[in-house]
Amino acid sequence: MKNKQLILLLAAAPLLLVACDRQEKASSPANTETPKVETKTESTQVGTTLESKTETKTDAGHGDVKGTREMVIGTVTIYTAGKKIEVMTGEKKTHSFDLDSKDTASTIDPGVTVGSRVRLVEDKGDDKTRRITVRIEPAA
Repeated sequence: MKNKQLILLLAAAPLLLVACDRQEKASSPANTETPKVETKTESTQVGTTLESKTETKTDAGHGDVKGTREMVIGTVTIYTAGKKIEVMTGEKKTHSFDLDSKDTASTIDPGVTVGSRVRLVEDKGDDKTRRITVRIEPAA
C-alpha cells in the first residue's frame, strides 16, 4: 500500500509544481502603465522661414525625462566649419549656434555655405548633450 501512495505522490508532484508556477505568474502584477507625455510647441513662420521650439516631458514612473527641440529654417549668414553657424529667419532675426562647444555633436550637410537656405535642428536632453543637424532646405 505504501508503494502505491509513493508512486501516486511522485506522479502528482510535477502537476503540483506546474500549478504553483502558473498561480505565481498569474498573481504578479503586469506593468501596463503608459508613460505620461507632455508636449509644448511654439512656432513662428514668416514667409518661407520658420522658428519652432518644442519642449517634451515624459514621466514613465521612474522620474521625468525632459528634452527640447529647436528648429530654424532660414538663410545662413555666418558659417565657420566645425565652429559656428548663424541662420537668419524672417524679420532679420538671427539664431547663432556654437558647433565646437563641449557636449555638442553636429552633422552638417557638406553643401552648406553662407547664403544657403537650411533647416537646422538642435536637440537637447537631460544628458546635457546637444545634437545639431543642418541640412540644405529645398526652395519653397
